Amino acid sequence: MLSFDTLLDADDIEKVKALKENKVFLLTGFNGDKLVVKADAVTKAQIKSANWTMNAIDKSARAKALTKKESEQLKFFADVGVLQLELLEGMGINAVVKDHPIRELLDSPGWDPTGFTWFKMEAHTLVDMEKAYVLAHRPGKNKPADLSHITQFAKSLKAAGGLEKLGEIIAVDLFNGYTDRFFPGGGQFLRKWKAIVNLGNVMLTMDSNNNLVPSGLDAVNTSSPTWQQPVTAQWSGHLLSDVQRRRQFANDVIEDLEYIFAPIPPTRRDLRKPKPALGYHTKAVQRLIDGMRDGVKKVIIKVREKGVKLKSLSKVDAGLQERYKLVSQDRKDI
Repeated sequence: MLSFDTLLDADDIEKVKALKENKVFLLTGFNGDKLVVKADAVTKAQIKSANWTMNAIDKSARAKALTKKESEQLKFFADVGVLQLELLEGMGINAVVKDHPIRELLDSPGWDPTGFTWFKMEAHTLVDMEKAYVLAHRPGKNKPADLSHITQFAKSLKAAGGLEKLGEIIAVDLFNGYTDRFFPGGGQFLRKWKAIVNLGNVMLTMDSNNNLVPSGLDAVNTSSPTWQQPVTAQWSGHLLSDVQRRRQFANDVIEDLEYIFAPIPPTRRDLRKPKPALGYHTKAVQRLIDGMRDGVKKVIIKVREKGVKLKSLSKVDAGLQERYKLVSQDRKDI
């Protein structure tokens, strides 16, 4: 059976589907069980560090590097699929054969087995912002705008706890030095954003009550530090304890989101400003900040619990300990 908590075995995989960037794959088992695996230019230590803090606020966003045996099983599954295809073609049998995009990745010119790490994540029903944005703002020639996804996003974030949950995720991302979701200065995708870097990593997932809520999945990239690494002046977590910079960043996030949620941007013919989808702007910004503060609080508590377990905070990884001290110095509420 395919499961995050059990070792991956080739015999449990029935089929594989490439998701995004041709580095993320959905594995499906013979009983319909599912698991997501991804190959990225990160280390096991980076995955472990990012996962540890993200789990303080989002248990469903678990990530774990595959063991050497699991990676070999994944490669074996892809190799067997290619052999099956060649065998059937050689026998002249016209059959439906499973695609093996993992094999395509392993054979691609840019693939470096020493520079990439396979890791697994739980499979979730997801709605991502990139798809929502493109369908609403760039539907294609002669195609009507599809507002269903951005409406769903706006409704989920405006709901009680929605913006606060997004704020928690943003806070942990900043603490982790993660640059591929929201980051000061933003990124470029069809336009210049103030805070959004990768729309595809801004996601909603179904919670236990069947409500769509913000997800912290996919929380590690090449810039993510490990908890052994010291803090630098460029560490994004400095923003978390800087009241003015934090508010400006939260303001930029809300402005980016409101742009996405505006179904029809103002034109010369209609200069009326769209009604904010997330509510009164100042209140939306404050809700996001409240979530960011709660996210930091949960990380602080988790670090303290680790210190208790180790019988001394001084035994916590040096880099994590240093970051903890920087974000907790102004917290009188914990």
